[in-house]
Amino acid sequence: MKTVCKSIFTSCLAGMFTLVAVATSYAQSVPEPAVVISLAPVKEQMNDVNYLVDASGFGQAKFLIKSQIKYITNGIDTKRPAGVLLYFEGDNPQPRTVIFLPVKDFDELLDTVSNVAEVDDEDDVIKILPSNGETLYAVEKGDHVFITMDEESLSELPEDPQSMLGDMPSKYNLAAHVYGGRVPDELRQKAVDLIKDGYLDSLQNMGTDPDQIDQQIADFEEQIKAIKDIDEIVFGMVADEESHKMAMEFTVTGKPGSKVAKSYAGFANADPTRFAGFMNDAAALDYNMCFNVDTTDADKIGPQMDTMIESMMTELDNDGEFDDEEMDTIRSAAVQIAEVVEATFKEGRIDSGGQLLMGENDFNFVAGGQVADPKKVESAAKELIGLVGERAADAFKVNLDFASHNGVTMHEIIVNIPEDEEELQDFVGSELVLLLGIGDKDVYLAAGKNPMDTLKAAMDGTGVAPEFPVIYNLRITPILEFAASTTGQPMLDGMVDKLKEVGRDKMTVYSKAIENGLFTRMEMEDGALSLIQEAMKGMQGGGGAEF
Repeated sequence: MKTVCKSIFTSCLAGMFTLVAVATSYAQSVPEPAVVISLAPVKEQMNDVNYLVDASGFGQAKFLIKSQIKYITNGIDTKRPAGVLLYFEGDNPQPRTVIFLPVKDFDELLDTVSNVAEVDDEDDVIKILPSNGETLYAVEKGDHVFITMDEESLSELPEDPQSMLGDMPSKYNLAAHVYGGRVPDELRQKAVDLIKDGYLDSLQNMGTDPDQIDQQIADFEEQIKAIKDIDEIVFGMVADEESHKMAMEFTVTGKPGSKVAKSYAGFANADPTRFAGFMNDAAALDYNMCFNVDTTDADKIGPQMDTMIESMMTELDNDGEFDDEEMDTIRSAAVQIAEVVEATFKEGRIDSGGQLLMGENDFNFVAGGQVADPKKVESAAKELIGLVGERAADAFKVNLDFASHNGVTMHEIIVNIPEDEEELQDFVGSELVLLLGIGDKDVYLAAGKNPMDTLKAAMDGTGVAPEFPVIYNLRITPILEFAASTTGQPMLDGMVDKLKEVGRDKMTVYSKAIENGLFTRMEMEDGALSLIQEAMKGMQGGGGAEF
């Protein structure tokens, strides 16, 4: 699976690199900053704060918040954005950070600062001495004040700091732009080494066979080399009253022609999904992934899967739960699944969809996806079903080839939930039904109280293909309805009623290709904020939920 999601994994690594670079406080070249952080104008920030406070049901707190913000921003021009510039100089391990604030009255700003720190304004460069013992240096230049801990940085200030922010202030409340080309190679290598060391520690902590660690580290190094191909990263957060949403956006671009840029290209120009029917506005969760993958490294999938299988078999052998014959069965099934993963990757296309339906005392999950060899998946599944049946015949009822739909052969497993598992019975009932569907090029999975009808509806569905190659939707109301019906907590009923009244309960994550890169957005509708007040009411009334 990690290979299937390679492009998204690269984005995550890029994000990790940004955090590592900032958190470990490495800095670099002059005169251009490697990282530019943008803060939207105070006036716009206040408007969004008021919106969020209202949406949370605590509008009465707006006056107090407004008065506090007004006090600490005296002297600042609240109609223009502020920023932070991070510079890098060679291999100097200390950052050069410069903050710039738009000002309308510098003296008034200093008066405000003097209430919390000592201010020495006898020279052109003003010293600010907080109680923590650090010294800050500030200077007014044009209609901005620049603040830094390194006095020498004040000799090389930008003439127009606002232009460095680009369009970030108009798009985001808070944003950061990382320029990969301004990060020295030695710093990138330190980030790679730090991530690799962390991965090595995790392998050792999991008890991975030492003979397998070297191969896994080598494979991992190949993947994190992508960090060196990163060109730019932009991260932003925004609250938008007009759309009733809060969002985070993450953009990663690779150097033109680089392996990273080519891998992201697969998210564009893919044929439409064949699993659009799994998208369902009534579902607690639905998703679709449909994109092309770079097959350049397809030959590496086999060895990677072999390493994973050997690690799994070693752990099972150490546990001593299975005899030699059972271990051979498990290995055979794992090898077949690995071969299907490798073959699917070599075909160069990922296409999958799924949905989770939840409501009062009911849930069903169904999913489908394109694979290279469904029959081999079926063979592996039958081997494992046979093994489980021999070990726990009383707990399972297996119906192979019990039905078909649209040319897909269905296999059913009914799992009996023991009576002493009261919490699990509250969740799934006395039986859990599992389905495996095998088609010519597709595999379907389902689980729930009655998943067959849900799976058929999704397979028959003719929904509109999503606009984005990767999209996940989560809806809070049906999840809370299910939780309320299984736990009997009054507070959850109140939360459900509130969400139905407000009506905006969806969270969405999607990704799409851009030139040489990938854009990802995570957004949440503001109805979820109304739950804060409902939860507080429930806790004050002693009706707190127990999950």
